[in-house]
Amino acid sequence: MPQHVECSPLQDDTRVATTHRPTAGRIVSNPDVLGGEPIVRGTRLAVRHIVLIWRECGSEHGVLAAYRQLTERDVRDALAYCTDHRAEIDRHIAANLAEE
Repeated sequence: MPQHVECSPLQDDTRVATTHRPTAGRIVSNPDVLGGEPIVRGTRLAVRHIVLIWRECGSEHGVLAAYRQLTERDVRDALAYCTDHRAEIDRHIAANLAEE
């Protein structure tokens, strides 16, 4: 079955190509981990972490170099989750930047 690829805005003129497929198995929320923020299953890495590195590096390979424990699927699913839940992820990013 062919995968649908879409280029979606993440921030201003930044765009990311994402492959849409089910993310239920990879992106999860647990109220005991990072306050329930969406994370990659089996890690303490929030989707916002992956999005911020992607914005900085501009590529999936940059994210994989920064977070060697992630797989390509983890990164793609996190970026797809961001595309589908942009307002939520933007709120998490803004809240954490305000704390710094």
